[in-house]
Amino acid sequence: MCEVCAVFGRGGHWTARASGSSDVLEAVDLSAYRAERSQALALVNALLATRGLLAQDWDGESYMVSASSGAALKASHLADIWAVVTRLGAPEIDPLAADFAATPL
Repeated sequence: MCEVCAVFGRGGHWTARASGSSDVLEAVDLSAYRAERSQALALVNALLATRGLLAQDWDGESYMVSASSGAALKASHLADIWAVVTRLGAPEIDPLAADFAATPL
């Protein structure tokens, strides 16, 4: 996707459509889209912090996940972040694990 579409539209992945029902790029209520994306990123970062990782929005269309070592990988969409965590060598985040429920976020 070109940068213009990233500025004016929504991404093609289902995780980029929390408020939208259309499957075409649209600039309808872009501020609400960006606000939802920011809220999702805050929640993801609360989880990633337990593994020493940080995700940052990358041009409104993807994410850059970085480790404290300086290693960083791009995640194409929200759901891809978990595969990137594994590729960065961090322990998996298992929300069903008993110790996860006790982790303060």
